[in-house]
Amino acid sequence: SIDGGNTWIKHGQDLNLGNSYDVSGTQSPSVYYDGSQWHMWYGGVVWGSPNTVRICHAHKNTLSDTWIKDGIVLNNDGAYDYPAATYPWVMPTEDGYEMYYSGFMPYSGPSRILHATSVDGLNWVRTGIYLEGESVLDYDFVLASSHLFDSGVYKTWYSGYDGSNWRIFYAEELPGKIGADANSTVSFY
Repeated sequence: SIDGGNTWIKHGQDLNLGNSYDVSGTQSPSVYYDGSQWHMWYGGVVWGSPNTVRICHAHKNTLSDTWIKDGIVLNNDGAYDYPAATYPWVMPTEDGYEMYYSGFMPYSGPSRILHATSVDGLNWVRTGIYLEGESVLDYDFVLASSHLFDSGVYKTWYSGYDGSNWRIFYAEELPGKIGADANSTVSFY
């Protein structure tokens, strides 16, 4: 966009499916430029029994380069993310990176937004549940979050599903409480 995001020019496909870990699809990218290299974390989809999604990584040096796939960086084998770990949102920190991602069993909920940390963006340590549904409006699915750290507060926008309708929700969390019990640290609006 050259007009502040009102009109967009599509440039076409940027990352294709096809490897064993994303043979059925690539989805929901989170892209970050660290000053020397572009990083993309994305969901690698494999249709099967069950359908699985795992968080993968790709990199390139300039925007005109082709993405180089690095494979799975966060598997779907945690307590809350089997068979799907997807919708990553990665942010830089003083010590590396933090990732907020959705963990759920597709079409049978509930889903949660989970949190992980990494020094290099490739090796991740899960820290637990960041956010889960609390109301009848977002109980079935809580996923696809966007995050911002502003004035000492973590601000989160996410999709919530009640079994019939999707809505966008907003939540706030004070620093130092990531991965703690979402019921006591998050205020819903």
